[in-house]
Amino acid sequence: MTTEPRMVYHLTPPFGTELLHRITRDQLQLFLDGKAQSLSHSIVDHLRWDLNAIFKTALSDGLVETNPAAALFTPPCKPDADRRVMTPEQIRQALTVLDARERLIFRMAVFDGMRPGEILAIRLGNISSKSILVDQRVYKGDIDTPKGRRGKRTSRVVGLSPGTLMELGLWRAMLTGADPKALLFPTERGTPLRRDNVWNRGMLPRLKTVGLEWATFQVLRRTNASLSRKALIDDKVAADQRGHARV
Repeated sequence: MTTEPRMVYHLTPPFGTELLHRITRDQLQLFLDGKAQSLSHSIVDHLRWDLNAIFKTALSDGLVETNPAAALFTPPCKPDADRRVMTPEQIRQALTVLDARERLIFRMAVFDGMRPGEILAIRLGNISSKSILVDQRVYKGDIDTPKGRRGKRTSRVVGLSPGTLMELGLWRAMLTGADPKALLFPTERGTPLRRDNVWNRGMLPRLKTVGLEWATFQVLRRTNASLSRKALIDDKVAADQRGHARV
């Protein structure tokens, strides 16, 4: 979940109608304490950062006299889920059971570091001989622009692995038409696929047959990071490939 959806989902319901200058530190800390009962440390810590950023902006604009979020702390949270990654053998197993479309999506996630929303928004005109321009994403069925550090709208070029390039060539050969604006993975109506549908209908049933139903898109992304470290790829290069900012 990126910054804007996180704010809309978690911050708007409790604070959306409140005037900023009336919100106290105690209110904010109680909010974080409540979220800590059901959310991981990472998410609660991001919410603390979001609140601080909001009030710092409000303070600079003269909307509040003090920043009540400056002294907030992240409380003990629900333990993070087991951060599993796939082994090379498990990756090979998954590739043997997935159909062509899902196999290509899987490869783009594991070997090329792309998010599912970015993969499902790929247009044919953004595909080059060895790379893909990522300038859009699918979020809840809608296409918008991906965001980078501090919400800045951004795009990047993702280099493709040899295996992905081979699978991509086979998949494109099965597509009808070559309109540059056409999606690489369209529905029958030419609209973007939804991530949950791809997972629940195309990937999960097949992965279950080899005991890999736990290999979600989050796991695939962590696996990409793990593979990059094992291959001794420079951290900055790997982060740029995945669309993460490093400073």
